[in-house]
Parts: sequence; C-alpha cells; structure tokens
Amino acid sequence: MQHLGALDVVYSRIVSGHRDAIEAVAKIDPISEDLLISQTRALEKHHWFIRAHLEDIEGRLSTDDASSEEDAAAAAVTAPKPGEETIEEEEGVKRARRSA
Repeated sequence: MQHLGALDVVYSRIVSGHRDAIEAVAKIDPISEDLLISQTRALEKHHWFIRAHLEDIEGRLSTDDASSEEDAAAAAVTAPKPGEETIEEEEGVKRARRSA
C-alpha cells in the first residue's frame, strides 16, 4: 500500500503539469494540445485506479493531507485494509465498521 500512496501524490503532480501544458499550448499548437489531452486522459485513468485502493468505505482518501511521497506512503499504511474492522465513535456510541 505504501507505493500506492506515494504514486497518488506523483500522479497528482503529473496530471496537474499536463493540465498546465494543455493551457499553455491551446492557442499556439492545437495538435500538441490534442496529444496532451490524450495523455492526460490515460494518466487520469491510472490515477483513478490507484486512488480506488486508497479510499475507505465512505470515499475518503487516506492520502488527502499528504504533501510528499513519504507522507502519502505513511498515510496509506495506516489506512484500514479491505475487510478490516475499525471502531468509530459517533454521538458517544462506539460502532465497529468493516471497510470495503
């Protein structure tokens, strides 16, 4: 899971860079823009697959607050694994919750 956490941060930066490049070349070179859009689409798909493994049952990402690859890797390790029970306290009542 650590490597997925680190990859989440890396893919976020790469996709962001591609979006900036798309904006920069949009009026200058439409062919390059089209190539970048195609690459970004593929990168976003792979990023989505990675993030699917980092979400808890309610859709929260374990790497949301991570600012570096190391932070994201550490956060991914502490996230509940699929099928693992966690205890949550809601309005003073403790409930066991099984992650997906």
